[in-house]
Amino acid sequence: MTEIIKKPTVKAPSLGLLMLESRAVFGLTGFVLAYPLLKTTPKGDGHPVLVLPGLMASDFSTGPLRYFLKDRNLSPHRWRLGTNMGNTHDVEKVKNRVLELHERYGQKVSIVGWSLGGVYARAIAHDIPEHIRMVITLASPYKGLMEPSHAKWFYQLVKGKDADEIDPHLLEKLKQSPPVPFTSIYSKLDGVVSWRHCIEDEHNEQTENVEVYASHFGMGLNPSVMACLADRLAQKEGEWHRFVPPKWSPFIYPSH
Repeated sequence: MTEIIKKPTVKAPSLGLLMLESRAVFGLTGFVLAYPLLKTTPKGDGHPVLVLPGLMASDFSTGPLRYFLKDRNLSPHRWRLGTNMGNTHDVEKVKNRVLELHERYGQKVSIVGWSLGGVYARAIAHDIPEHIRMVITLASPYKGLMEPSHAKWFYQLVKGKDADEIDPHLLEKLKQSPPVPFTSIYSKLDGVVSWRHCIEDEHNEQTENVEVYASHFGMGLNPSVMACLADRLAQKEGEWHRFVPPKWSPFIYPSH
């Protein structure tokens, strides 16, 4: 008799982790205190970086992150679509934003996407890889967008419909490794989405997972996240390599 192996069920983060998300309010203090060390991270070459916010967040939420990237000699840009309401047709609008920046700078565009913003970034990378330099996601559940999470019920509350109505072709696309250099930054302390849905399972020469100690809502202010972003975005085009954490930060763990 053939043994049927069931895929283990991935549950939503515990209520305790969800409650601990409140610690994100102290993120700005940690960001400011760590800034002298963050000033030692690598500088980029000025290429454009599009930063995408998460569900029910706007460009305001990514302000400190973009400030830091600008300080690292990069050219960060807002998404300019207001509050991210989880509309899947926004993927096309973001794609047009990438094409606009590519034409303006004459360079490929890197995309940093936080939570749902990272889901959009990963989808876009499959559609226009020739215009994208790299994609970095922050706590983005691209492998289990419709699986149990605290983000899913919130999406249903915001949209007034079942999140399972999202295009199945888009969901299948998200599960495939993007054809551009890709870094997924995730945390096992995430109280909103399961970290297991945020990691790349396929192992190849241009994908990696990097674990940090951070809350879901605190990703955009976390010093370890900032250090990883600076290092990744400072790489020369065509010379991508996997991340090696700085010696001063014991809270970053590359896992390939």
